[in-house]
Amino acid sequence: MLHELSHDLSAHRRRWTVLGVFALALWVLIVIPSGIDIAELFVFIAPAVALGVFMRWVSCAFAPGQWDWNMSLRAAIVSGVFLPPLLAALVTLAGLQRPEQLLTLFVLGAWIALALGLLAGALNIGTVRPPRRSRRGISLPND
Repeated sequence: MLHELSHDLSAHRRRWTVLGVFALALWVLIVIPSGIDIAELFVFIAPAVALGVFMRWVSCAFAPGQWDWNMSLRAAIVSGVFLPPLLAALVTLAGLQRPEQLLTLFVLGAWIALALGLLAGALNIGTVRPPRRSRRGISLPND
């Protein structure tokens, strides 16, 4: 039992280490060629977090009982780490090619986030578990 727990923890650490290195590389790769400063990159964290929470909320549209704040917190953290460099790259490329269509890019991005969230929710319909009930009839979150 202890050996399995130790093995699970080491696999968990390895996975987070790989994701951390990937995120750091992503941030460095967008800063160097684009000329965007790290401080300017931080501007994209708030939209990325909002987009992540929104996509997670929309993905539970077909099963509202599945959504909870812990799930949204995880989505906010993941999107806050991985999306800002990608959003900055998109804005930089769009601004260089067609600055007059930058607003269209943001509106289109919101619709794409809505569509992807609905698609994720639709694909998740068959795997949704009903909420667990405690002995007192109170809903407990699914782990």
